[in-house]
Amino acid sequence: MFRPILPACRAPPIPVMGCCRRHATLAGPHQNRMSRMLAPTSKAVHAADNAHSAVSHNLLLRAGYIRQSSAGMYSFLPLALRVLGKIERIIDEEIQRVGGQKLSLPCLLPSDGWKKTGRWESTGSEMFKVTDRKGGEFCLAPTHEEEITQLVAAEVSSWKQLPLRLYQTGRKYRDEARPRSGLLRAREFIMKDLYSFDATEEAALATYDELRNAYDRILKRIGIPFAAAEADSGNIGGTRSHEYHFLSTVGEDTLLTCNNCGYTANEERAVGILRPPQNDDMTTEELRFSFGRQDQSEWCNASVTVPNGRTLNPAKLKAHPALKGLVVKFNNPTESNAFPNETKFIDHRVRRRETALDDSRTHIGDFTMIQHGDGCSVCNSASQHHDSQPSQFLQSHRAIEIGHTFFLGTKYSASLGATFKNEKQEVVPMQMGCFGIGVTRMMAAVVEASHDQHGIIWPESIAPYRICIVPMLNKKSALEQQRAISGAIEQLYSLLKDAAGQEDIVVDDREDMTLGFKMKDASLIGYPYMIVLGKTFLQDGLVEVHIRKTEEKRLMRIEDITTMFNH
Repeated sequence: MFRPILPACRAPPIPVMGCCRRHATLAGPHQNRMSRMLAPTSKAVHAADNAHSAVSHNLLLRAGYIRQSSAGMYSFLPLALRVLGKIERIIDEEIQRVGGQKLSLPCLLPSDGWKKTGRWESTGSEMFKVTDRKGGEFCLAPTHEEEITQLVAAEVSSWKQLPLRLYQTGRKYRDEARPRSGLLRAREFIMKDLYSFDATEEAALATYDELRNAYDRILKRIGIPFAAAEADSGNIGGTRSHEYHFLSTVGEDTLLTCNNCGYTANEERAVGILRPPQNDDMTTEELRFSFGRQDQSEWCNASVTVPNGRTLNPAKLKAHPALKGLVVKFNNPTESNAFPNETKFIDHRVRRRETALDDSRTHIGDFTMIQHGDGCSVCNSASQHHDSQPSQFLQSHRAIEIGHTFFLGTKYSASLGATFKNEKQEVVPMQMGCFGIGVTRMMAAVVEASHDQHGIIWPESIAPYRICIVPMLNKKSALEQQRAISGAIEQLYSLLKDAAGQEDIVVDDREDMTLGFKMKDASLIGYPYMIVLGKTFLQDGLVEVHIRKTEEKRLMRIEDITTMFNH
């Protein structure tokens, strides 16, 4: 039976103001010209945007970088691809500098490896799962630990073949329950992921530090201030983990930092000295939960107790040895008739009267969320008791995560048979690490961190074009004026193509736009430099150079223009 294909629901189109229009003859054939470019800018965004959208989402839509296909799914227009290409180029250069080899892995992955590591179920509903016509189970890759480990397991058998540092830049998929904030939380995104394979733990940790240094260089070249923080490993696992963030008020992560010693950690990982209570308060906060195996058998009731007025840190609780490999549910526990004796988890800061501390079902540990104003445990050598008086305190900052590094050890290699013979001819599992950077997420995070009321302010390192030449010329301009402007454009191109790079210069040659409109477009798009050929040039022979970051304006002769630009 014939079934008509219905059109997918899409967001309403954005009203286009500056797009590709009638080709002009102002710029030369070898030049990048706005008249031939798909760059649909707009003053305002339609209902596709909403009050919950990030600034970056709004600006990337208005400036003609992206268009929304569906919830959490985006098309990247030519300007966006230029930005993404420059980010990827910086990543490639620094990763290959430390021995990274680039490859490409499939996006559609079989379930076998995921089931061996236990992540087919533990990943939960965020994984896009599909079944082919033969009943085979697959997923759209949210990450590639299983795939790369199986590939290396099949090809590497000797210590002489190690170390290996393999990476790719490609698309990943996560079925976000509420895609929001544009590219900051999307269902489809571009990511760089590197996987390291070493013969010993010592070598793997050295690789981990070397890759962290590479991340520092990448982010310094991008040009936006960043913070590296100790972090929880989450579902990926491993014993060491760091996150990389751009500071932003719209960030979903909270970092705790000490201005004195530089200690920085994600709130899930942070340690500190709790502020003492205002009085001798011995009350506590208690939360009941249940835990059990992945197959949902043998559920047990439990409670966790933290100091009064403080919040439970779920990540620390789940990391306790007594809960290793088990599922924890923070909801109503299962019927207690079958398990009348409750397992207790008590934060070590809780003041306890004489209780059954020897009870095998009582576990003492660190289960409290550290927060703004708590003492820095690195600066303060005093033990973490209520009578401690820390001299340095932690500050909280909202941030956007743009990268994550993990030391995995043998979590995946042991499960997937990635073993080799060492120098003693012993068969041992490889030591692994994984290192991710969200490429599309970074583009949005840069916009969040660098914009103003006029539009985007790109760092020079990743701007779609470094320089935009904006001439005051239209279809009604006198022939003499046209010749003067065209000659100036050719002269500027000739002078700047070596100093700034020919591919980094664009001419806004749209004849049906006013000079003021084109200047506003240039500010919205975010070119670091705008060179205006206006009345001042026609009268005095001087061009206006607008510096986007500082909003500074300089009047210069064309022959002096190269002094402002270097490679």
